[in-house]
Amino acid sequence: MTYIETIRSSCTRPTPTQVANFVDYVADAHSWYKHLPTFGSGAPFYFYMNPVAGLARRRDIETKELEFLVKEEGEQFFHYNEMSTDKYLDQFGKLSFSCNRGTVLLFRKDNYLINDKSILPKAFTPDGQEIEIPIQILEKGICFLTGTLSQYYGRHHIIRLFYIQGQEYEEVIKASVSPSVYNMLLEFEQLRQENSLLKASEKQKEVLDTLIVEDRNRNKKTMEEAINNMLKSIYS
Repeated sequence: MTYIETIRSSCTRPTPTQVANFVDYVADAHSWYKHLPTFGSGAPFYFYMNPVAGLARRRDIETKELEFLVKEEGEQFFHYNEMSTDKYLDQFGKLSFSCNRGTVLLFRKDNYLINDKSILPKAFTPDGQEIEIPIQILEKGICFLTGTLSQYYGRHHIIRLFYIQGQEYEEVIKASVSPSVYNMLLEFEQLRQENSLLKASEKQKEVLDTLIVEDRNRNKKTMEEAINNMLKSIYS
C-alpha cells in the first residue's frame, strides 16, 4: 500500500484538540531556545502521520533490525518529554514531527540502541518497514520556526543575540522582526552600551516580553497551519 493508503486505513484523523495538544507538545519537546535561530526564517520542522507514533524505537546492534515497542504507564523514561504510548495516542493521535536541530539522545540498553527522536521525516509500520512519505505530503507539512517557540525564551536571549549579531546581520534582523521589535532592541542596545541595562523601565521590559509572546504564538500558529495542511492532503 502507498503511504496515504496506509495512513487512511490505520490512523484515525486527529481531532482539532489533538492538533492543538501536539502544537503545545512540540513547542516544549526540547530546549528550542538553545537550538533554533532567533533571526531569519527559522529552522525546518516536518509534520506527518506515522503508524508507530508514540511507540519506543530500538535497533538490534547485531541484526540491525528496527523494533517498535509499547511504552507502559509507570515506566521510567529517559527524556522529560516522553510518556506512555496510551497517553501519547490519547493526546495526539498518530501525529509525528522531525527536526534536525536539538540534541538526539542515543543510548544502549542490553543489545539494543535506543534513540528518542527522528531528525528526518520517516514513517514506519509496526513491524519496522519504512513507508516512503510522498514529497507533496512533506511540502504541505513543513514550516520554519524560531527560538521564541520555547516558553523559556526570554528577553535576555534576544538582547544578547542582538548585541552579538546586530552589526553583522543587521539586514537579516530587520527583515525577520517587526519594526517595533527592532526599535525596542535598539533601545536596549543603547542601554547596554551605557552599562545601564538595569535602568530599563518596566514598560520597556513589558513591551519586549509581550513581543516575544506574540512571536511565540506566531510560531504555534505556523505549526498548526502546517499540520492541518498536511492532514487535509491525506484525508481529503
